[in-house]
Amino acid sequence: MKTFLLIICLCAARVHGQTQHAIFVQPAYSTLSYRQHIPALSFSANQAAMARVTQPIAGVYGEQRYSLQELGVYSAAAIVPTRKGVFGGSVFYSGSQAYHTQGLGVAYARSLGKTHAGIQFHYIGNKVGGYENNAVMGAEVALQYEVSQQFIIGFQVSHEGMFSMGKPTRTTPLYRMGGGYQVSEDCFIGVEMIRNNLQSAYMQSVLHYSFMNAFHAWAGYSSGNGSASGGAGYTKGKLRVDVNVSYHPFLGITPGVGISKVIKP
Repeated sequence: MKTFLLIICLCAARVHGQTQHAIFVQPAYSTLSYRQHIPALSFSANQAAMARVTQPIAGVYGEQRYSLQELGVYSAAAIVPTRKGVFGGSVFYSGSQAYHTQGLGVAYARSLGKTHAGIQFHYIGNKVGGYENNAVMGAEVALQYEVSQQFIIGFQVSHEGMFSMGKPTRTTPLYRMGGGYQVSEDCFIGVEMIRNNLQSAYMQSVLHYSFMNAFHAWAGYSSGNGSASGGAGYTKGKLRVDVNVSYHPFLGITPGVGISKVIKP
């Protein structure tokens, strides 16, 4: 029964995430990439957001998808701004010894005034016990535009299977388009549409609110699988800690923890 449930969860993640790389981006981090001050891990959803980073940032994130140990997801990312542009890197691991996925990405972004552009190349490998391993390489291209100081819009196209190393896999490009509005210094609203050729477009949204100078909370919803999510966090100096949970109507609860820190030059 446990093995059967694991297979169902893996299929669900694949259907709603579409590309393996995309499913490791927590929905809130994805939509928060349209904020002026982004969390370190959100650049995986839109690499152009890195262009607005002015200080080195590093972060880690872990979650237990649907409360199953076999579906643990662990990722780390770092962003380093330079005079030649902003560079980023990320690594992730998901699964167990019987079945797991691992990969890495290298990204670059540059600001062109109000327009920001970013690109990322990534490698993803799958390993299933007793079967042939498989790996693919892909890329993401992203743009963001500052309509005003409060309003940012963006677009990203991702293609996972540009190069296949092993058994050929069928892939399709994934498109993201969204925007975020800073209602006030403390309140942010973000919306993002996601689409590919295998399913209808779906929406992710988030409401983020900061209070008491050090605390923040957020709530989000994804129409792709009808899941709701929420979380809270604490920021002290250069350190930020987030605790979040999402709820899938059929598969259950996914708890997660993220930590990021601004690194002093």
